[in-house]
Amino acid sequence: MTISLSKAFLSWCGPIVVVAAGAPLLFAQTSDSAQDGKALFAAHCQSCHAPFNPTRAPWEDTLRLMMRSTILNALESGKMKSVGDGMSHDERASVASYLGQPDVARKAPVNACPANSAPMANSPLWNGWGSDLSNSRFQPEKAAGLTKAQIPRLKVKWAFGYAGATSAGGPPTVIGERLIVSGGDGQVYSLDRRSGCVYWTFLPEGHARTAITVSDDGKTAFFGDMQGRAYAIDTSNGALRWKTDLDEHPFAMISGAPKLYGGKLYVPVGGGVGGDKSEV
Repeated sequence: MTISLSKAFLSWCGPIVVVAAGAPLLFAQTSDSAQDGKALFAAHCQSCHAPFNPTRAPWEDTLRLMMRSTILNALESGKMKSVGDGMSHDERASVASYLGQPDVARKAPVNACPANSAPMANSPLWNGWGSDLSNSRFQPEKAAGLTKAQIPRLKVKWAFGYAGATSAGGPPTVIGERLIVSGGDGQVYSLDRRSGCVYWTFLPEGHARTAITVSDDGKTAFFGDMQGRAYAIDTSNGALRWKTDLDEHPFAMISGAPKLYGGKLYVPVGGGVGGDKSEV
């Protein structure tokens, strides 16, 4: 079922959602553009970004922690395109400049894993969102490698941060000695389970926040983005195998992990304001 929303509603209620982190864009912010951005934000967006707003849109203070290119991408090709269509490109850039942080160039991982690292072993420890077909989210003691009595004594071994992000993405999938996780900065990461070093990164066209599902042979990782696209990437190097648009609805999104069964990939697609639309 497709829900049609009026242009008037879309123009009034416009939460800017982080849906993509593309190549850095340059913004030259002047006092005039900042002033224009403030007025445009007030006219198109502010009502939905007020504290404790009913749409649960991020507050203005949260938007100010995001990168300008992320906000611009959301207005021009992401979830807020319907709001951005009511403005010119220069006006959208003014809003992004008024709200966002200056963009920084994407750099190679600071903590890259050694080039001679062992290949990824196909021994799933936690695959996808619920670990098994029934999504039990239960980890047997043998697979966990620890007992209930040991849990209070656990300590942080390493931590990994997502540059420019204000939140994490999805939960990690653990296959052998590697973690594959959708980061809060829009990228998908393959990390070493014991050290946290980075094997590879992949940048999807839209922000990904799902758990990653890995194929039975351990060679392919599947996930979706917040613009309704599904992806398959090579687990050894992060190379794209394929991608496909699953829904043309302007609010279509994939926020649940795909499930692989019987040679078929089942992908949940949601969307609409307030969850008015969901399909598989």
